[in-house]
Amino acid sequence: MPKAHVNGIDMYYEYQGSGLPVLFSHSFTSDCTMWSPQTPVFSKRYQFITYDIRGMGRTDSPAGPYSLDQHTEDLYQLVRHLGLSEFVLGGLSIGGMITVHFSLAHQEMLKGAIIADSAAARPDTPLLTHPDDMIDLAQRRGMAGLADHMIDNKLLAPHLQDNPYAIKEYRDRMAQNNVIGYCSGLRALSRMRDRTGELGQITVPTLIIVGDMDEPFVEPSKLMHDRIAGSRLVVIPGAGHLANIEQPAAFTDAVMSFLDGLPA
Repeated sequence: MPKAHVNGIDMYYEYQGSGLPVLFSHSFTSDCTMWSPQTPVFSKRYQFITYDIRGMGRTDSPAGPYSLDQHTEDLYQLVRHLGLSEFVLGGLSIGGMITVHFSLAHQEMLKGAIIADSAAARPDTPLLTHPDDMIDLAQRRGMAGLADHMIDNKLLAPHLQDNPYAIKEYRDRMAQNNVIGYCSGLRALSRMRDRTGELGQITVPTLIIVGDMDEPFVEPSKLMHDRIAGSRLVVIPGAGHLANIEQPAAFTDAVMSFLDGLPA
């Protein structure tokens, strides 16, 4: 699959199918393969495009600092490179934050927006309010060591402890990432600015998805739903922060229902 040189980096992306372009951004410490459960379904009716954000997967990991504005500009330049004039943008976790930022900056390009397990402001989680501990651990032990530390010390969400598939997905994706990209990306998340007061400017059809066990993001998702007029909120039972992996059928159905209902 190809790479595009955008905003000073080589960015990896994939695409399948044809029709209305639907472009998704992945979660932090992951890459575009996290959308594997959705790709066969989405690509049957749409051109489904995924990519690795700056610092993750097969995209370059230059020295930081990074920022959400920078991630947004990366995406804008990728979209220009692909020649897209109108498309649906979605994302999960940091991908959802990028979706919020992009919607506020380039709404005229969007047919719709999908924001999953995400927020318009920095969530008050220990990882983001005190990132230095994890940054130090990553620099000392590497990404595989950091992943093992998270799993061995049961620092993942409690419901994941009984989900071997989700744990393996988490470890495999985290372990393959670059320490520089992880540390720079985590600092970007910890310093993200609050866009809540601007959400009323988003007027495109918007779907907000959150797992009912994704505690740090349930209330922020409800707040985004309240602030974005006409938005749709779907709460997925039995899902935590990676709703598309933990409950793939419910996540896929919610997105497809939204996409199929967009005006022509």
